[in-house]
Amino acid sequence: MGIDFITIGSYKRPENIMKTHTALLGAGIYVLEDCALANVPPGEYELLCLPLLMFHGDAGPCRAILRPL
Repeated sequence: MGIDFITIGSYKRPENIMKTHTALLGAGIYVLEDCALANVPPGEYELLCLPLLMFHGDAGPCRAILRPL
């Protein structure tokens, strides 16, 4: 699931953020946050997310590639 905000859940309630992430990841849904897609024209795309290896990390940046189909 991709969103254009820095995080999923209410940033005013940190426990809400953890619960939201846990529920989505527990259902096998990966979270892609802070997507900047405002200038992408409508159409069909393939989204490739190449994660960066982080030692002892529970989240991290990725290189996201949007390829037209």
